Order: sequence, then structure tokens, then C-alpha cells
Amino acid sequence: CLIGGSIVHVLCSRNKRGSAWLVLQVLGIKEMQANISRTGCSDASGGTKAAKGSQTAKGKGKKGIWRPSQEVVSKHAGTWRYLSTEEGVFKIVQGSRGELQFSQETSDGLHVSGILLPQEKRWLQTDLRLDESGQDWGKARVRFCDSSNCMLYTFHRPGNDDFSAVASAYHALTPQQASLVKTETLVALFEKASKFLQLGLSGIDSGSFSLAKRDLQCVIHDLEAQRSQWEDEPALANIVAAGKSWTVQRIRSVRALALSALAECSLRVDPPAFDDALDLCDRALQDDHLCAEASLQKGFVLVRLKRAAEAAAAFRTGLATGDARSMFAAKVEIDKLAWVLEEEELLKKVQQLREQGNHHVQEGQYKDASWRYEDCLQLLWGKDQLYPSDVKERAAREGDGLWPQLHAAETAILTNLSLCCLQGELPDWPPDLQRAAQLCELALAYDPEHVKAMVRLARAYGEQGKKDEAEAMLTKAARLRPKDVTIRKELERARCQADSSRKKAREWERQAFQNMFERLPAGFATPEVVPSSEAWPGKTLPAPIVKLGMEEIKAFTGHIVETLEQEGDAAYMMELLHTIRHAVELEYGTGAGKQLSRIVPLVQSMTRGGSIRRTHELGKGQRCLACVLNGLGPDQPLHASSSSTESLKYEWCKTLANQTPLLFKELQTLESQHEITWQVPWHNSENASPNFLAPEWRSAFLVQNGTWVPSGNCFSKANEVMAAVGDLRPYEVAYARVPPGCFLKHDANANFVLTLHLVLKLDDEGTYILQAGDHSVKLHEGGFQVFDPTYQHSVENKSDGDMILLVCHFYHSDVGEVERYALLLLALLIDGLQSTGLVNQSTLAPAPSVDVQRALKYAA
Repeated sequence: CLIGGSIVHVLCSRNKRGSAWLVLQVLGIKEMQANISRTGCSDASGGTKAAKGSQTAKGKGKKGIWRPSQEVVSKHAGTWRYLSTEEGVFKIVQGSRGELQFSQETSDGLHVSGILLPQEKRWLQTDLRLDESGQDWGKARVRFCDSSNCMLYTFHRPGNDDFSAVASAYHALTPQQASLVKTETLVALFEKASKFLQLGLSGIDSGSFSLAKRDLQCVIHDLEAQRSQWEDEPALANIVAAGKSWTVQRIRSVRALALSALAECSLRVDPPAFDDALDLCDRALQDDHLCAEASLQKGFVLVRLKRAAEAAAAFRTGLATGDARSMFAAKVEIDKLAWVLEEEELLKKVQQLREQGNHHVQEGQYKDASWRYEDCLQLLWGKDQLYPSDVKERAAREGDGLWPQLHAAETAILTNLSLCCLQGELPDWPPDLQRAAQLCELALAYDPEHVKAMVRLARAYGEQGKKDEAEAMLTKAARLRPKDVTIRKELERARCQADSSRKKAREWERQAFQNMFERLPAGFATPEVVPSSEAWPGKTLPAPIVKLGMEEIKAFTGHIVETLEQEGDAAYMMELLHTIRHAVELEYGTGAGKQLSRIVPLVQSMTRGGSIRRTHELGKGQRCLACVLNGLGPDQPLHASSSSTESLKYEWCKTLANQTPLLFKELQTLESQHEITWQVPWHNSENASPNFLAPEWRSAFLVQNGTWVPSGNCFSKANEVMAAVGDLRPYEVAYARVPPGCFLKHDANANFVLTLHLVLKLDDEGTYILQAGDHSVKLHEGGFQVFDPTYQHSVENKSDGDMILLVCHFYHSDVGEVERYALLLLALLIDGLQSTGLVNQSTLAPAPSVDVQRALKYAA
């Protein structure tokens, strides 16, 4: 012990504490050995200082030998197996001089080795050289991780200093330990997942995507549920250490294929889920970056998302990786993408030139902008100008690939170039009105509803003196964009100019042909004077069919139908509401649309396919409702009659009943003069059940859609009588001829329209019987009854002769004037929309044919 202590003292004085520690270990003097360990000179940091000191002592360029502590040796020494992009084994042993030696066999069968030296953050690094030739093979780093009880390993070849790819390494097991690793569970899991994967792929091939999706999700769920057996750190350590990592790789491949197949299902369903499909492909590539099917499916998704360059790269990666079930389809798509990539390059060049032209326009440099736009057109056309046959061919070409974007860019460039030609840049480049008109006409040949081209063509016409053509073009633009204030102002200005021009032309004609007109006899070519006064109810109660005209209403209907076909159900409903509000504000002024708060839920319910509700109300009877305006009351079958003394709001009915003799006398007179045409009031009476509609019932209409129907002086007295009744706001008024014994059973479905029956003629002993819901009423000549037609009602003529009724369908007294106008317009729009076959006949909901049309367009 004394001799050993002296030796240790000398070694410590020379800063060779590692050697002193080994001497004490040989001698078995543990107390002094522990004292040296507590000084901190035997750990990695102390060893680093010792190594640096030995380097300094031995001279520049010569590396010293680092002798680690026994604790470091015990943690690092051994055979380690790692799993990264490839599987391998390395060994760390303690050399004869106390150093740590690193050795490894490469994938090529070569042996490399080196001595480990400490680095920052507890890493140990070695310069590897071939054992045979001493050639530099790269650098390796290792570090023991106490938390996971594994070794971290990284390596790079010469000339590369990137140590970012770190793999986990584990102690290699002995054959006895390796036999304890249970791979049977993993193999069974792999076989089960493979079976369900094949079922899912078979479902995709047969078009049963829902069944395929179910089987593929079983694969994913099973693998996720048992992930702890093949992906967690302890299990992975044992698998890698036992050299059985191929099972893990096969499980990952199956999971990647299942995710790829799920992406295909998401892409091929209707509607396709592009974002979900792209996410599934990325997850598959994370599991297995060499999965060819995942790369190909990602390419298909990117093609549908119009990202051609990324799609081509994904296809190339998938085809280069290996064989896949979608390889043939991918090759077909790559051939198609070749044209798309050419179009992308063309579109990119055109957009660059177009942006330059737009910048020049913003700076007021119209000449330079026109040159940029001309270059764009030359790229798109392949020549300086187009012939009429070329224009017709390009306008009729169907959109595929990037053609719609190129077509839209060409149309925008034509309109922008027309602006440059209209503006000009004096004095060198004057305006060219004829060229501007030609460019706008070309743009309209591509897109007949391009509003900007219409406006600029109208400007070109106006500056050329073609005032009528400018007015007509702006009128068309205003119909397409009825809410555009700028267009309406331009239209008003164009109308003023056109009127002024026509006035000047008429004045010139009058002066030019003045003498000739004086020689003509009096009354020659004088048109018949048409009274300007409007008959009731249009004089006091405006109606859309008069204020807007059927052509305008048909234009509104066409625009709504186009919105339904192109933009879907939600946009269709909003367009319908905007149209009603626009028409209301045209008639009643800005802000009147705020009074349509009850119309909005009514339209929403009808466009969403609200079915007809048939209920039986206790004490009232059976009721049918489809069009409901909230806040109207009371809900009861009978409201007022000639024998009741109810609310004053039906006093006008009594006033009208007092004029029964006058109304019937006028009807008799006109009938004797054969000026009345009795009509069947229901279009479907031929196909209806005789118990429901009476084919013998005939009507002569006075008011339809809120407007007076008879022409001339026909029924003039009836018009005067009804005009004197101030509270009558009719939707439809008609005389009805009911044969003896005739029975009519009917119901309506709108709660905002009530019905008045006024008996004009009935035999003395006859009786008019009205059954409304559970209530019954009997009337005689001169009697009347107001009832709610949403309750199922029936009418019967219990007499031996014809019964004459005045039937009036009028708006509920709680319906506002703006709401009345909106409901009249809604009725006209309903007729127009239902005539197209694109909406249901009972509601405004889109018909199934709309979905079929969209599907056909999508398939095309």
C-alpha cells in the first residue's frame, strides 16, 4: 500500500490521474480510488482535459490517448445493433492502454475502426479508417442515453460534416435472449392486415368504395391499436437487437399501402375529398418513403388540384421507386401532363406580360401597355390576327386542362387592349375607336355575357356617334348586373344622348319634309290614341308584371336558373332573395328591402324543399300548409260572412255585397253579347279525380297576378265597384259558374291569401253550402263568406239551376304593401322556374334532374 501510494502520488503530480486510478484498481485500494473519482478527473470532461494535455505534451498534430473512467467504459463497451435506413452492427471495446476502440463492418463487407475521443455534449467521435489500407472512411459519433438506455449513433462519409441523421442502437442479444423475442404476434398482425388490404383493393377495383373504405380502415385501426407491439421504444429495441426488423418494415409497408388506397377512395367518391386524400398520401410516405403507390396517388390528387408540376414530380418519383397497381394510369396522366405543362409555361409568360401591361395602364402609359397586350395575343394565337373561322373555332372549343384559364386571360387581355385603344396617348398614338370595337366584339364572341366588354363597346359606339347601339349594349349590361350603379348611370347618360340624337333626327326630318306633310289630308297616318290611364288595381296597387314586364321577369328567371346550375343550391337561394329585394327597391326606393324580413324564411323554406304539412287541428279541421308567412292571424277556417258582425277590416266585403245586382246585370249583358269566355280554372282538371275537382266548374277572370285582365271597356262597372272598395288587395278575381249539383273539394297551401265567395245568383229555394275544415256555412243569393283556403274546403250547389259566384283571392290584411309586391313577384318567378323542370312542382327546391346534370358535367 505504501509503494502503491507513492506511485499514485507521483502519477497525480504529473496529471496522470487515469493511470493512478488503474494502479489503485490493480492493487485493490478502493478508498483512494474513490477519492480520485470524487475529484472529477476520471469523467468525460476530465478526460478531455487530460487528452488535451497529452496532445500538448506530445507535440502538434499528434493525438493523445484518452483513457475514460470505468463508468464510461461500462456504459459504452459492447456490441450494438442499430436500425435507420439500413441495419448494422458496431462494437466498442477497451484497448490494452485503456482507450475505447470503435469497429464496424460496412454493408460492403469492409472492416473499419478508430479510437473514440470526447466531444461536446457528451458525444464520442472517431475517425474511421479501413483496417487493410488505412484509407479515410468518414467519422462516427456515439453517445449513451440514460433515459432510454440505448446508444445514439450517427455517421457521415468524408467531406460531409452533417451529423443530423441520428439512429438508436441497442445491445445485441445473445441467441438465448433473441429467442425470447415474440415475433409470432407481429407475423400474425402482418398477415391479418395483408388480408384486409387485399379485400379493400378488390372493393376499389369493383367500384364498391364504401366497402373498400371499411376494410382499409380495419387495417389502419388494427395496426394503430397494436402499435405498442411494433413501434414503441422497448419493443423496437428488442426487435432490432434480435435482427428481426424486416417484420417492422413489412408492417409499415402494409400500412402505407392501406393509407394510399384510402386516398384513392377519397379521390373517387362524389364529391371528392382532395384535402383528405392529400393528407393520407403524406402519412403513407412518412411510414414508407419508398411506397410507389402513395407517390402515384399523390400525383392523381395534385392533378385534380391543377398543380401540374408537383403532380408530374410525384408521378416520376412513384414510377422510379418500383412497381405499383396504378402504374399504367400514372403513365397515361404523365402523357396528358406534358400538354398541361406546356400550357402552364404559356400561361406563365402571358401572365407576366399581362401584369406588365396592367402596370403601364395604372401609370397612364397606354401605348406601352398596348404593346404588352399585343405580345400576349401573339403568344396565345401564334399569329398577329385571327380570321372569323379561327374565332368561331376558339369560341366553340371545349374547356380541358388549362384552356379555361387561357381563355379567360385572352378575354381579359382583349378588353384591356380595347381600353388602351379608347384612351390613346397623344400626340404620337391617337385613339383607335374602330380597333377598340373590334376587340370588344371578339371578347363577346368568346363570352357573350362579358359585362366589361359590353361597357367598353358601348363607349366605342358612343364616341363613333352610334348612340342607339350604345344604349342597347348598356341596357344588356344593366340586365346582367342590375345592381351596378356605374352601369346604370352610364345607361341613363346614353339614353339621354340617344333621345337627344333621335330628337334632332326627327326635327331634321320634320324640316326636310315639312311641305310634303302639309299636302297630306287630315288624319293621314295618325295613330290611334291609346289611353295612358291604368285600370284598377294597377292604378293604386302596383304589380311586377306591369312595372317590370314579362321580358324582364323572364331575364330574372334565366339568371336564377343559371346560378342554380353553375353555383349550387345555396347560391340559388341567395340569388332569388337578391332578385326580389332588387325589384322591391326599384319600385319602393332604397331601404324598402328591410321590410322583407318575413319573406326571407318563406323563400328559405321553399328552396330547401320544405314538404307540404298536412295536419288536423282540434276544433278546426284538416289543414294543408307549404308557404307560411309568420305573424298572420287568427288561424281559423271562417273569418267573416254576411250574417256576422266581426272586425271592421272586412267591412269592404259588405260594401261589395251591396253591389251584387249591378255586378250580375253587367255579367248578363256581356254574356248576351258573347263577350265572355268561360274557362276551366285548373290546368290538371282532365287528370284529376272527379271527387277533388269539378270539370263542370267554369271561370271568367277579372284579375290575375294582381293586374286587370279584361281589355277595353269590358267589365268597366265591375272595375269601378272594386276600385271604390279601398281595402281589397286582390291576387286573383273571377266570376264562377257552378252547375246544379256540382261538388268541389279543394285546399290551398299559402296562409297569406284568403278567399271571398259572394253569391250573385242562386235559385230562391237553392242553397250554397261551404264546408271549411270542421265548420259548415249555408248562403243564399247576396250572401258572402270569407274563409282560409288552407283548411280543406268544399263547395256544393244545392239548387236546380246554375249558381254564379264572385270568387276573390286577396292578401291577408296583416301583409304589408312591400310584402304584397314581393309575393306577386315570387309567384311569377315560381311559375317561370317550375316551367324549366329544374325545381320541384310543389316547392322551389331543386329537382333531382339538377343533380344529374351536375354529375354529367363533372363526368365530362
